[in-house]
Amino acid sequence: MAAQVHDAGPMFWVDIDPRVGPMLVHKATGGAWYLRAEPPNRAVFAMPSAAMIDGAMRAAGVDPARPHDMFPFQPPPPSAPTTATVAEVAAWLRAEYGWRHIEDRITDRGWAYSVNTQSDAFLDTGDPNDALIGNGPIIVVKRTRGIWFFGSNPILYPAMDATNEIDFYVARRAVFRNDDPSRPDRLLPTVSGR
Repeated sequence: MAAQVHDAGPMFWVDIDPRVGPMLVHKATGGAWYLRAEPPNRAVFAMPSAAMIDGAMRAAGVDPARPHDMFPFQPPPPSAPTTATVAEVAAWLRAEYGWRHIEDRITDRGWAYSVNTQSDAFLDTGDPNDALIGNGPIIVVKRTRGIWFFGSNPILYPAMDATNEIDFYVARRAVFRNDDPSRPDRLLPTVSGR
């Protein structure tokens, strides 16, 4: 059974095993706690803020200052002196895939570009019979020029929907324990002379 990841504001809940209980990952610190599915821990699951979660953890006998595991979520250094531009992403997509509708595929999310990988036929017609199944977006992190490829598995939605770079890496690490933010799937090539 695949883990399910839930975005809970300052934390991610990762349902790793119903017999064991969820893992709580603090977005800002990378601290992770394995909480058993026992009545004292249930109050932790419903808390809307980090301070309230910490209080509920203490009440359940879990020390919020001593995580069971740590995920190092330092953002990687930039791979080039310039951030990725939409023109560079569009040029790479044209060269790599030869797609039409390039500009319509790219969404600027502030910290990254999200690229729709659906077929040209689907984008032309909107016909579900032309849709590619299993494809997710390509995320290009502007600051690092890192390219990350996604499938359509719902477990990846928190990473695909992240609103900033740190949340992106935290969400990926919640699913892929050995994920390294400094090792994207590829790097966006730089334009000559930049």
